[in-house]
Amino acid sequence: MYGGEESVKTLNIGFTGTQKGMTDFQCLTVGNFLRIYEREPTELWFLQGDCIGADHEASFMAYGMGYKIWTFPPIHSSKRAWMKSDRMETPREYLTRNHNIVKACDMLVAAPAEDTEVLRSGTWATIRYAKKLDVHTFIVYPDHT
Repeated sequence: MYGGEESVKTLNIGFTGTQKGMTDFQCLTVGNFLRIYEREPTELWFLQGDCIGADHEASFMAYGMGYKIWTFPPIHSSKRAWMKSDRMETPREYLTRNHNIVKACDMLVAAPAEDTEVLRSGTWATIRYAKKLDVHTFIVYPDHT
């Protein structure tokens, strides 16, 4: 589902990931996924929550590929990455912020710390919410799957 004008389409790729940072495999796979759309005649937006770890790593890659960065920061700034942003939303509580990313994206890329679903994980809660809204979700597990 692409939004925007007929002549220039927009693709919003949302991201959620672990504060621990991605594994080498996740970095490589997320980077390759983002490169798929690099050559498309679209305006590319990377939507992220501006946390340390995976958000920072993936945003840095997306920015280097020419994506515009759309930031949905948390209200608590202790774990913010303070990434350069082309568009900044009002800071929100983590759950609200994550839901807003899902609602604004055309697809979601997720890089969780675990190989199986976990309760009490912001990344997994975001994945569950995306599935509930039927947003296409690409999960990159840390174990090469």
